[in-house]
Amino acid sequence: MLRLAVLLLVFATHAQAGPWPRGKGKVFYSAHANGEYIEEFGIIRQYGSIYAEYGLTDKITLGVDYNGSEIATDKAIAFLRIPLGRTDRTYRFAAELGAGLVDGETVLRPGFSVGRGITWRDRSGWITLDTRAILGEASAGMRIESDFTFGISATPRTKVILQLQGGIQSEGDDYLKFAPSVVFELKQRKARSKRKKRKGKQYVEFGITTGIVNYENYGAKLGIWREF
Repeated sequence: MLRLAVLLLVFATHAQAGPWPRGKGKVFYSAHANGEYIEEFGIIRQYGSIYAEYGLTDKITLGVDYNGSEIATDKAIAFLRIPLGRTDRTYRFAAELGAGLVDGETVLRPGFSVGRGITWRDRSGWITLDTRAILGEASAGMRIESDFTFGISATPRTKVILQLQGGIQSEGDDYLKFAPSVVFELKQRKARSKRKKRKGKQYVEFGITTGIVNYENYGAKLGIWREF
């Protein structure tokens, strides 16, 4: 039943914020402090995560996806994303190819994203689906990860994000998690001079994670976003 649910996520017709190119010269990054309560051992695991994108051209986006702690690096992936087909249609599609380390193993990470902007009760938002395959050594098998995201602007400065995170593993149990979060846009300080004028937008995000199927841990995160 779980595998069917995750496959529905993987092949759903709606999707998340992944398909849109960043735009030439544009930068986005986020950094989070994460805590996860591991119920089986009764301990709290702490780690950090960094995600960044840079618009190499109007269509090609380069990125970095990292998380780890002082003890070990869980994931360090560099990737490239390009749109598929026309970029002026309602649904956007994109392909991604990444490479790096996951749990100390060299991997390739091909991915696919589909998404669209929405309007709900005069509020703007988005629906996206990001799907990635983790391809390592033959002995480690293959993993598929998929994030289905619904985001909405609750106020002009506040976004609410609801996300389902699913995974299919050749070794270990398939899983499904729920990860809601709230993002607040920070007010920019008035610049004292034109040279010191601040550009771009800054946000603070707070979120939690709880298991739905085959995931017993609980998590929380606090982070910042920046785009310019």
